[in-house]
Amino acid sequence: MVRESKASRAIEVAEDGDDEEGVFWVVYDFEGSRNPSKFYRNLEKVMAKYVGERIQKSVVEMRSLRGARAVGALARSYGAKVRWAKVQEI
Repeated sequence: MVRESKASRAIEVAEDGDDEEGVFWVVYDFEGSRNPSKFYRNLEKVMAKYVGERIQKSVVEMRSLRGARAVGALARSYGAKVRWAKVQEI
């Protein structure tokens, strides 16, 4: 029996809702100095599906609401606190 990855589960969560194009910044914070390496491998999978890039170590820019939701769901599954916002250039 093959176990579903956390990236796949996060993508399923994101697909279960409306989408919106735009620039969304997702900020996540792991308590203490704990940064699970598996999180970053799964994050790459999510960013490959929903065009995204890392801005800083704990900030990701996604090009859709679904992408932002997927990153948020993934980070929460590893115990992170998550906030996201739609961003506009000025």
